[in-house]
Amino acid sequence: MLKQLIQVFTPPAFPNDDDKTRKARYAHWIILAVLGALIAYEVFARVVQHYSRIGWVDGLLIAMATACVSGLVRLRQGHVRSTSIMIIIIIWGAANSIAALSFGVKDASYIVNFTIVLMAGLLLSWRAAVTVTILSVASGLVLAYAESTGLIVTPSFRIADFVVNLAIVFLLNAFLIWLLIGGLEDALRRSRLSVEELASANAILNFTQGELQSRSTELVVVNRQLEIRSEKLHGIAEVARITTAIRSFDQLLPAITEAISEQLGYYHIGLFLLDVEKQYAILRATNTANGLRMLNRGYRVAVGSISPIGYIAQTGQPRVTRMNEDSTFLHNVDFPETKSQLVLPLGAGDNIIGVLDIQSREANA
Repeated sequence: MLKQLIQVFTPPAFPNDDDKTRKARYAHWIILAVLGALIAYEVFARVVQHYSRIGWVDGLLIAMATACVSGLVRLRQGHVRSTSIMIIIIIWGAANSIAALSFGVKDASYIVNFTIVLMAGLLLSWRAAVTVTILSVASGLVLAYAESTGLIVTPSFRIADFVVNLAIVFLLNAFLIWLLIGGLEDALRRSRLSVEELASANAILNFTQGELQSRSTELVVVNRQLEIRSEKLHGIAEVARITTAIRSFDQLLPAITEAISEQLGYYHIGLFLLDVEKQYAILRATNTANGLRMLNRGYRVAVGSISPIGYIAQTGQPRVTRMNEDSTFLHNVDFPETKSQLVLPLGAGDNIIGVLDIQSREANA
């Protein structure tokens, strides 16, 4: 029973439509306020004024109460706009009818038109509020004209009754204004929460975009590294194909240097072979003009010397050296463009038979 009673006083909610929920809440509380006012009026008339008859006004009030109860049911069914229109029409018609049949424009019920204007603005739109205002002004003019021409005769109205009725009207107006301000504050609060949530979501989105951009950059770098490695592997395979197709030893060595330079992109290749005593590494093939001049003059490097070629010829350990980074890198005046050098030992089983000198114009080649 208590749950049902609480449900009666709880406004309906429509989760997927905030505007409809807001107007349904307004309509719900307005209907309850009107019902409360009708009950208060009847209690005051019966208890305080000892009014015992049931006249046409009482019948009108009962009809209004019935319409209000029906409106509460229709609101829960989702008929918010049609219920709002019905309530406004009934209240406006009842208020102006009571004014016409009672005390005219001096009747407190006519002042209720101001409350109805507020209701129309809350429940429908500003256009509805303007429409009700125009109709209320027209009703007042008609009532004033009817009184002045004697079409309707208004009895005397006790000032105490007028004050009581006026107090009820003011209370209704205060309640509607409270609803309006409360609804605006609630909307502003939800708006601020939405802005904060949006800002938080944007921050997360920006962070995620930054992470994705960073990952994308990393992927680009990795893909480029893979492409370079693939190109190198393809170049090595091509070098192997070219050299294995050559049967002449004299043609083989120059072909190796040319193939390495073309396929792997290094600008100078020098192929050294050790002499029989393994005292010198002798230049036997190269691909550059300066290298050919060195070849023609019988260029050789002592095994075990401090140069990269002499050092590798003795140790058999590959070595990468970089200009201005490695103190063992000896700048060769014949190759001033060199920024990095790779020296590889050439072996037959456990024996070192030569050295392959690869030089590049890139510092990190």
